[in-house]
Amino acid sequence: MGAQTQRSLEHFHISTEKMPTALIHALALTKRAAAEVNRQLGLLADDRAAAIIQAADEVLAGSIPMNSRSPSGRPAPAPRPI
Repeated sequence: MGAQTQRSLEHFHISTEKMPTALIHALALTKRAAAEVNRQLGLLADDRAAAIIQAADEVLAGSIPMNSRSPSGRPAPAPRPI
């Protein structure tokens, strides 16, 4: 944990509440739709659109744990294959 993160934890109340699953799914659907439309319009490269769509599909399928928390109280990033 960096020095700025540590100071923030000491000076600001960081909630440990989890974001509702329905909201996370709604955001994933929105991101997926935006990626599809922007790819069709030529505004987003195919590889980037595919990555966003895959990530959204993983969220919607439940393959990314929604209860992970980092020490800061924010959701921890999901592990990605190398």
